[in-house]
This record gives sequence, structure tokens and C-alpha cells, in this order.
Amino acid sequence: MLCLLIEIDQNLRELMRKRPSLGHQDLTQTYGLSHLRSVNSHQMRTEKINFNKRYIESLPAPKGLRSKDYYDAAQRGLTLRVTDTGSKSFYFRKTVQYKIERVFLGRFPEMTVEQARDAAAQLLADVGKGISPQSEKRVSNEEPTLGELFENYLEGHARIRCVRVADMEKDFVRYVADWRDRKWSSIKRAEVQNRVNHVRQNNGPAAANHIIILMKAMTSWNIRNGYIEGDNPWLPIKQFKIQSRERFLRPNELANFFAALKKVPDETMRDYFEISLYTGARKSNVLAMRWEDVDLDLAIWRIPMTKNKESHLVPLTRPAVEILRRRLESNKTGWVFPGRMKDCHLVEPKRVWYKLVNDAGLEDLRMHDLRRTLASYMAITNHSLPIIARALGHKSTQVTQIYSRLTQDPVRNAMDLAIAQIHLLAQSDEEGTTVDVDVRDSCA
Repeated sequence: MLCLLIEIDQNLRELMRKRPSLGHQDLTQTYGLSHLRSVNSHQMRTEKINFNKRYIESLPAPKGLRSKDYYDAAQRGLTLRVTDTGSKSFYFRKTVQYKIERVFLGRFPEMTVEQARDAAAQLLADVGKGISPQSEKRVSNEEPTLGELFENYLEGHARIRCVRVADMEKDFVRYVADWRDRKWSSIKRAEVQNRVNHVRQNNGPAAANHIIILMKAMTSWNIRNGYIEGDNPWLPIKQFKIQSRERFLRPNELANFFAALKKVPDETMRDYFEISLYTGARKSNVLAMRWEDVDLDLAIWRIPMTKNKESHLVPLTRPAVEILRRRLESNKTGWVFPGRMKDCHLVEPKRVWYKLVNDAGLEDLRMHDLRRTLASYMAITNHSLPIIARALGHKSTQVTQIYSRLTQDPVRNAMDLAIAQIHLLAQSDEEGTTVDVDVRDSCA
């Protein structure tokens, strides 16, 4: 805390030197207090402990935060960052010339506490010699590995700007974890293409596209920020074309679906499936639904953060409100759909869903198809694409364009009129009568 206060005072003095017309009180109000708030926020996310293997292994993932930092009491500058996914990494953190610099050292437990302390001590000695940890003078002769570049990207960009960081980490581990310790320059374009083809064959084109997008963005970010030099081997790799999925509950399937749904023994599971259908929200948003975001009087559910990095207001239909009111009477947690573990929400109920689909006699129906079902019937009942886009939380109607195929009534009416005209002309020809037809009007 003392070091932080000294840093604040130094910042204030520097500002006073540059702008002598401002008094100390003005600077404190315009700069110091806001900085103090960030300091307090930072302290809430940090804790000083004596690092050892057993204690680090016992550290849980932070709740309500993307990450939490722990400071080593035995080695200055050594920190441990624990993310909301449970990953643990060592960093060297030091303020150099009024700027906080952080250097990734390694992942725990691959890097031991002793190794991390030695690395931090060496960096601290460099800082004492006036060498910045990020300076080119201090760059190691050893080339960074793919795992180190990925950590740089997560720390410097993804955890700050991206919503689906957990998915990024899972994709990296699932598809390229065996390359983690390889030097970046040793990974050639042919290998990248072969790996993408392998993912495509075993996990599908969508999974292959996800890893292409992730690794292309990660490598480009490291090149732009000077961590590596050269060409991006992922850049020329083209994504696979994916046919838009059109599956939804057909009219002749609805009765069987709701009959099988009534037989699901767990009320929470039944309600979850119905709310997913009645709101058209993404399954991750429905699973994480909280009572504090639901206004039953106004019949509105506010999703704080969607896939589009924006909040979204979902109108609640009458069936949805009835289910939520019933759940609110017996629910004692902050989650609308609480999980089995304390303070956790429901996780994706795959087994229950598969049994439900099997009992209903349905084929190739996924949970996400419930969202598509609501949008499809909105299109069938001739609601406009902008309205459907607003219901689904799409930024533009381009994503919603697939549902235009179901809005066939205007097309059908035009075709009926044309066929009626054909029959009229055919009938008049048989009877030997003449029917006046304005060709220009019919072709307009």
C-alpha cells in the first residue's frame, strides 16, 4: 500500500510540474481520487501470501472476477494470477517510470515456485540496472514458445476486451496443446494446414474455424506488439464453408416434444427448456439467468452481457412470466436455475436433453434449436426480420436473414394470383371467350 501511495504522490508531483496553474487539491480531485479508486479495486483483487506448492494448488478460481492476483511475500515483484477458469500463471510485476510492466514467467505447476522466484529475482536485478523488463535490451536469446505467445495474448488483450476467454482457453488446450512448448518459428504453414484439416475431420468445420480465428488473431497480435517478427503461418489458412443450420421444431413435432417434456422428472430442467424456448435466448445466458436481472412487473429480462458484448432486453411472454413467478416463490438463491453445488448455476443438462429428444421420437434436435424454433415461428407468422433480430439480440438483420426463407406468405399469395390468372385464361380459351389482360401490368 505504501508503494502505491508513493506512486500516486509521484504522479501528482509530475502533473503539478507540467501544469503549475493547477493546485494540489484540483489535481487530487481530477486525478488522485479516481486513481485511488482504481487502487482500492486493485487491492480487492490481490492478496499477499508466501508461495508454496500446496497452498497454490488449493487456491480456488475467483468468483465474480475474471482473475485474481497473489503477491509472493518472499520475492518482490513475483505474482501469481488465478483466472476464472482455474488456470494459474506466474508473472513479474514492477512499476518502471510510472508505468506498470508485467512479464509472463510460466504456468503453474509446469514452473515451480523456486523457478519463478529465480526468474523474478533476475528481472528485479535488471530493473535495478535501469533495464526495463519489456526492453529489447533484456529480451532473452531464447525464442518464445507458442504457449508463451498465447499467454501474452490473453493477458494483454483477450481478458481485457473479449467475452469468451474461457472458450479460447478450452480451444487452445483441445486442439493445439501439444504445440505449447514448441518455438514459434518451428511451426510451419504446412503443419498448420494439416492440423486444421485434422480438426475439421474429427471435430467438424465449426471447430476448425474457431481455432483458425483464434490462432490467427493471437499470432497477429503478438507480431503487432513486437513479441515476435515474421509472417503469420495462420494468416493464409481459409475457413471452411458451413451451411446455416435450419433445424427447428416442426408443427407435427410440437405435440410429441411437449408430451415428453412433461415427463421430465426434474422441475428445474423442465423450466429451463421452456424458458429457453419462450425467450429465444442463448443457452449460456439462460443458464446464468439471475433474479436481479428479471423484472416480472414489467415482464423484462435484462441480459447484462451477450455474445455481442452488449446488454440485451428480452421481453418476457406470458408463459415465461408464469414459470418465473412460480420459481421465485421457492427459489432461495440468486440464480433462476441454481445448480447442485452451492453458489453455482445449472450446467448444460445434456443427458436430460438427449433422453427428452429420444422419448419424443425426434432426430437431430439440439438445445440451441429451441432458440431457432421461436425465431422460425415468428417468421412463419409474417413478422419482419428487424423484429426477429431484436428478439434474438442480433446487431443486424444479416444474421437473421436465414429466417426470411420461412416468410413465404407474400410469395405464396403472388403465386396463387398468377396461377388463378393462368386457369382463367385456360378456361376462357376452352369456352371461346376473350379475356383482356394488360401485359404491362402483369410484368411490372
